Amino acid sequence: MPNRPKWLLFAAAAVLFGLMPGCSRDSQTSPAGLDEFFLLTLGGHQVEVQLAITSAEKERGLMQRKSLGENEGMLFIYNQPRTMSFWMRNTHIPLDIGYFSVDGILLEIHPLFPHDEKLVGSHSDAVQYALEMNQGWFSTNGIRPGAGIDMEGLSAAIEARGFSPRRLGIP
Repeated sequence: MPNRPKWLLFAAAAVLFGLMPGCSRDSQTSPAGLDEFFLLTLGGHQVEVQLAITSAEKERGLMQRKSLGENEGMLFIYNQPRTMSFWMRNTHIPLDIGYFSVDGILLEIHPLFPHDEKLVGSHSDAVQYALEMNQGWFSTNGIRPGAGIDMEGLSAAIEARGFSPRRLGIP
């Protein structure tokens, strides 16, 4: 057998093990990603939401989507209350956005229009979550300010994504 440098053998082994699917513990226990939907209750109605937690996920949001299911949406999670604003760059779907307090209470609802880059801000500075749903969903389902998200379900969904609810400011 020819004499090969040890670093070459280590590099070959690293490539081999890196390409084998399912061999690492991390790949077997990887948390759900942004594309995963979670069932939550809002004001007595069940919704299926994707959770935008990281900066990149929040920045991407629902851009480039052509549609959402009837009860589907995206919940943007921030780790402290603030004034929020959203826009619709590269977003093709007419949406409504609901702004929620730290304890999951709906504070306000605003319409969002496809490709409108005008910021749609919250009136309140106590917003910690924002939920985008198909335009008209909130009114069709009788969801008004004062309705609440099931915070236990939200905490479980956040944990399933591999994040700590407490570190994200969830009470």
